[in-house]
Amino acid sequence: GEGEIVAKGDNVMLGYYKDPERTRSVFTEDGWFRTNDLAVVDEKGRYYIKGRLSNMILGPSGENIYPEEIEKVINDMDDVNESIVLERDGRLVALVQFNDNIIDWDQEGEDKFFENLEARKQAVLNYVNKQVNKFSKIKEIEVMKEPFEKTATHKIRRFKYKNRKDGNSDNGKE
Repeated sequence: GEGEIVAKGDNVMLGYYKDPERTRSVFTEDGWFRTNDLAVVDEKGRYYIKGRLSNMILGPSGENIYPEEIEKVINDMDDVNESIVLERDGRLVALVQFNDNIIDWDQEGEDKFFENLEARKQAVLNYVNKQVNKFSKIKEIEVMKEPFEKTATHKIRRFKYKNRKDGNSDNGKE
């Protein structure tokens, strides 16, 4: 099966500080905390987290696309440091930061640099699109020069990149 992970017990948070409306939004009527994590369970009863429900992208034909699944494929590539997948104008776009030794940013603007960058972007597209289902295929790669902005828990601040066309963050603007 597939569904949201919920938790209940004395060890689960009591709520958001001075925010009863937000607290109500994350608890079910019978007191279960909604984690926002989507999981699948296999035939042996093992659970696997697919991604965050809030990150889910609705495909053009109503498919549920979990960007974390696509990001895992990209991040498993040797040359990639990390990535995020976003939906822009009905298309899946991957923002990719390559490992430091892969891109020589000192040569930015030179023909050889551009050719190398385009070849690496195409390699990511080819690799990923062979690994994912048809509605999870990436249409575009944007290369990140700088590391992604992160939270205190080292998670990428995904919302900062959603509307940007150049791969840079929105610097606090949503």
